[in-house]
Amino acid sequence: MSQTGVLYDSLPMMRLGARDDDEEIVIAPDFSISAYMLEEYITIAVAYIAIPASLPESKRLADMPPLFRKRIRVIDDAEEIDAVNRILYPVLNELGVKERKDGKSQIFPKDMPQVTRSSLRLMHKTLLQLAVGFNHGLQIGIHPFNVQTAIRHLRKDLSNINCRAILAQLEGLLSVYDDINFESPRPPATSPIELVSLFDRLINDPSYLQMSEAITDLREPQKRAAALSKVREWGRKLVDNAIFAKGWDYIGKGIKAWSGAPIPEADTLATIMSGKQFPMLLNLRQARKRAVQSWQRTMSTIPPLSATGDEYEGVSWIVSGTPAKDWDGGEIFSFSLGTAGQLKNALEKFAQQASAPDCHSAALPGNQ
Repeated sequence: MSQTGVLYDSLPMMRLGARDDDEEIVIAPDFSISAYMLEEYITIAVAYIAIPASLPESKRLADMPPLFRKRIRVIDDAEEIDAVNRILYPVLNELGVKERKDGKSQIFPKDMPQVTRSSLRLMHKTLLQLAVGFNHGLQIGIHPFNVQTAIRHLRKDLSNINCRAILAQLEGLLSVYDDINFESPRPPATSPIELVSLFDRLINDPSYLQMSEAITDLREPQKRAAALSKVREWGRKLVDNAIFAKGWDYIGKGIKAWSGAPIPEADTLATIMSGKQFPMLLNLRQARKRAVQSWQRTMSTIPPLSATGDEYEGVSWIVSGTPAKDWDGGEIFSFSLGTAGQLKNALEKFAQQASAPDCHSAALPGNQ
């Protein structure tokens, strides 16, 4: 039996601060938010996290905390990138979109509406996630409703019958998934470093590993009923285990798994799915929002972490970078540091407090 692996998805955040020695303003990435996603991964008994080699994070694996690093696998997604680019070429070509030389991103026409760009980005990312999920046996974070909305929008802009057929096939693939609901244990809220340590201990716990195998079996229709029973059984044993901290509770989980029905007219997508098991689809939208909320609640007391898992030295943190106000847990394409007035006030407050003892943070209104 195989244990649950999940495809890593970036959730970047930035922090704004000032160096203690010269008050020079610095902007630094905060990797602590990735640890908050572990809380969600634990509820689906993830045993390992897979990072595609095409992501920048894969190049920094050696710098990550040892406990976290040994639970991460780097996978080569070059074949999947090539396959997805070939599949989507007719669509991109009709809309005047060019592939960059690295094949990992696109150049959009300057006059293309933002909603069309976002729809194309989402469609490209979804197909790539599906290809990696099929080929590497991973569970992936996809929200079908958003993809279907993007497909409906793109369909209005496409006239070529072959392009419209590609959209229909992707929509058909998503239509053969059923909702699966179950209760899963959730660990108590804690700091990023403690979550990484908890995850490491869980990986060595038999109950957690058995639950991970049971959740993996949910993707197969013929094993689903028995797997749901095992998920409940091993979840109870995990919560009752005295080795772990008290305060665990249960949370309702909803995933999507293949119904067993055939896919209508999927010849174009056959290259990424032929003869392989369907990945489960995880709706990580709320998990991403909860991770951001946890991060925002603790950022006044917990300093940001570098890629190594260590605190930045010699920096007093002023404000945080946050997603745009209308962010709903999906794609992040823009960030906000608040209004110009809020940023000005925060910097002035920091300048006034810079000489005060034990003062290391001045947050923007609304981010406290």
